[in-house]
Parts: sequence; structure tokens; C-alpha cells
Amino acid sequence: MFIKKAYSMPIFKIDLHVHTLYSYDGFTPIEALASKAEKRGLNGLAITDHDTIKGALKALEEITNVIIIPGEEITTKSGHLLALGVVEHISSGLEVAETAEKIRDQGALVVLPHPSTLYKPVVNKRIAKKINPDAIETINASAIPFDFSTRLNRKLAEELALPQTAGSDSHIPETIGDAYSQIQTDSTDLESILHAIKNGQTSQHGRCTSLNHRLKKAWLSITRTK
Repeated sequence: MFIKKAYSMPIFKIDLHVHTLYSYDGFTPIEALASKAEKRGLNGLAITDHDTIKGALKALEEITNVIIIPGEEITTKSGHLLALGVVEHISSGLEVAETAEKIRDQGALVVLPHPSTLYKPVVNKRIAKKINPDAIETINASAIPFDFSTRLNRKLAEELALPQTAGSDSHIPETIGDAYSQIQTDSTDLESILHAIKNGQTSQHGRCTSLNHRLKKAWLSITRTK
């Protein structure tokens, strides 16, 4: 399935920031990903668990009816980086520049996630300029405050002249697709999708994750630790 608009190439809807049970704070089983993606009208998902690619590799192996982009949300000494397209694990706790280099060594994209939010470990603008990410996540459905964060993220992307992405930052099945990128590409292979993102052949869409879903995730986190 793809969405046709006034372009010479098809447009694919992909949520570029999704967590599974393999994240310490994730609650979505691999077997739920495809059905949730299809229910939300998505063509694909980037699986970006915290500091592991186990979920992404399992999704690649088991899911064939939606596009899976393997990824990882990596904790660096200066905040989080999204790695889109990695197939080998990159350790957490490294300097941010070293992490970015290791991502690029795999031919993957360095994406700055949720740079303007109140409660997540973020890479600041000064460091972002040094590492020159391939894109900035300007819409993150879980960001607080959502509208203000989105405006600041877009302003940063425009200031640095960088492509933009969007993702739900989903940790429970219900929030998959709360935000997504529409990606213009003539092929669904990983290299073509990453190339389109890096070239800015995207548009960003999404909404703030609902309070009910935030509370559900918080409750699951509390009960998991008991």
C-alpha cells in the first residue's frame, strides 16, 4: 500500500521511532507491531529500542507485511541519538561524537531525537552542530509540551539546514502511528529509504499522545517494577 500524491514517486508512511518489549520501558510485543501499523494506515516502522537492536532484528526476521527499519536509540554521555539503519549493536555511554561515527560506519543515519522536550536526555544545539546529524526529529508524539517542542525542533532543523523526521516514540501498542514521516521513494529497500530521509524527501505528521495512553504507560512502568 502507498499513498499517491502529485509526485513522480510513491509516498510511504513510516513511524520512525518505535519501542518494543526489548526497551527497559517498552511494552509492545513484536507480534503486535504489524497489526498496529496496518490499523493506523502505516507502511512501516523503525524499531528503535533503548541501547539494543534485539527487537529490531527480531522484527526484521518475523515481519514481512510492513517495512521494518532496524534502529537503536543510543544513550550517549551527552544525550540520546537515534540510529536508523543499524544492524549491529552500538554500546551506550560513549561520547556523542564517537557514537555518531559508529552509526555512520554502518551506513546508517544519525538522527537527533526530541531535542526540545522537558524530561528526556537531549543533545543540545552546541553539540548538535559539532556532530552534524543527518536529520532532526521535529515531531515526537510523546514530547512535552508538544506544540512548543515541535516549534523549537523545526526552528533548530531550519537553522542547521537539516532534514526532518517524525515518530511516535511509542512504548505501548496503542500509540504506534501517533506521529510518522511520509517518505518519497521509488523503492522500499533500506538503502533507498535512508537515502530519501537524508535528502529531505519527507514530510512530518502527527499529534500529541493522549493523556490516557501516557497514564497507561506510566501504570505499566510502575507495576513492572513491583
